[in-house]
Amino acid sequence: MKKLLLLALLIVINSYTTTLVLAQNYTNPDTTSSIVLSWEKNHPERQAWSKSLISDLDSHLTIFDEAKDITSFCPKYETLSHDQRLNMLGEMIVSVAHYESDWIPSTASVDAGKKKDKDTWSVGLLQMSVIDQTTYNIKLGYTFTDLQDPIKNLHLGISILSVLVKRYGYIANQPGGGSYWSTLRPDAEVHNIQFHTKSLSFCK
Repeated sequence: MKKLLLLALLIVINSYTTTLVLAQNYTNPDTTSSIVLSWEKNHPERQAWSKSLISDLDSHLTIFDEAKDITSFCPKYETLSHDQRLNMLGEMIVSVAHYESDWIPSTASVDAGKKKDKDTWSVGLLQMSVIDQTTYNIKLGYTFTDLQDPIKNLHLGISILSVLVKRYGYIANQPGGGSYWSTLRPDAEVHNIQFHTKSLSFCK
């Protein structure tokens, strides 16, 4: 009888130990890797852009969640799952990039900058400038050439957007009618961008 009790106790201990080890080794799967953004259609090379963009958005998601105008992009935002929120925000940035650069990473223009100083030019997917890093105290050390890299350009863009949302509480139509991107201003393409995100099945 004692041998049977001892054997049963050993089985219980072994089962508990196995469960504990499994729990310690468990990692939450990266479900965000399954998010597909619209700019990927017929362009598999843009999958890397999407993966990096979603990762950047995820890093700042708690800030974007608090944006006072978030429901103007997706009326059902507050009921969305984690991945749906990232998907919606991703499509918002995809739409901004469409109007800013037509998704051409090498796009560059003097814009409001100085012709002889490329650090002041607007460049890349989101038309970022090298001097933005100083303006917004974001120490990435990116050069003009770096910002023609889609992933670096997106990283700087999302970093700046998070700063602005944290500062003003809005993604678009920030106090004074301004915004870093002209496409997010009330007299520009913001309504088309909102139409795009509102068209997502989970935002309707």
